[in-house]
Amino acid sequence: MSEFFRDKVISLALRERGYLEKASNSELGSKTANPGFGNYNKYADYIDKNCPDFYNTPKNGFDWCDVFVDWLFIKSFGEENARRLLCQPKKSGGAGCYYSVLYYKARGRYFSTPKKGDQIFFMDSSGEPCHTGIVIEVNNGIVRTVEGNTTSAPGVVANGGCVAEKAYAVGSSFIHGYGRPLYDDCDDCCVTKRACRLYDKAYKDVASGAVPSVAVPKGTKLRLLWDDGWGWSKVEYLGESYFVMNFLLSAHGLSAFHKIRLTTNRRARLVSGGKLGKVPRKLPAGTEVKIICTILSGRFSGYKYVKAKGKAYYLKSAK
Repeated sequence: MSEFFRDKVISLALRERGYLEKASNSELGSKTANPGFGNYNKYADYIDKNCPDFYNTPKNGFDWCDVFVDWLFIKSFGEENARRLLCQPKKSGGAGCYYSVLYYKARGRYFSTPKKGDQIFFMDSSGEPCHTGIVIEVNNGIVRTVEGNTTSAPGVVANGGCVAEKAYAVGSSFIHGYGRPLYDDCDDCCVTKRACRLYDKAYKDVASGAVPSVAVPKGTKLRLLWDDGWGWSKVEYLGESYFVMNFLLSAHGLSAFHKIRLTTNRRARLVSGGKLGKVPRKLPAGTEVKIICTILSGRFSGYKYVKAKGKAYYLKSAK
């Protein structure tokens, strides 16, 4: 099974330092021949010819900083995996920084602080993302990058003529943010502590089984996207997003299910063996209940699925 590690991308990026943009669409494979400022380069040429569904249109001859980053992932992991890691759809607008940022944000993978392997984005005077590169190191308040379509001069140089290594102070006002690809060696990965199910939504209707889910075995690696603060997290599994209960995950610091104490006697429907009891039962005032989730559709929409005294119930408006 392939392993999608950030060091593979970084190693390739470092080998590309010194590549010069070409004056025309020739000698693209040479690092230094035919130098110029025609925006012709081997990175866009490779994607145009070998991955025609990666972008919405051919890109050779246009600004290529984002194309350089995409090429690193395609060469490291293949087209389909690159698209997944970079959070991009087929025929994307991801050759442009503006759209790449949108794709990361849509997957909850855009951040204000850097980590090694991130895709860094810089912004223009209007605040829009305008240039990008790959973060190769973060150390002592300095973020080091390798960027295409730039120069070796200090500071941000968008639409320059080479691949170069650069360095900036973390927190610089011209840094827009950081897209975080879905690497295998990310520190937001976790594993399941036992066999469980991943749900399309952060609730489960035990009575009707109406929520699609996927069964995974113990030890399944998941990528943690975000914690909802109510005992569930959104995770990435095989390129798709699901919800899972936090107590099933190996990660630390995740939210727990909320607990409340009933202030009045309440009637609830017992859930046992995946079936809902027909006769309501009384939960007396003072009973502590753990709110697992809210039923969002069907006959019991608005009910809480709760645990109390070791048993499961459907409880209406558990406030």
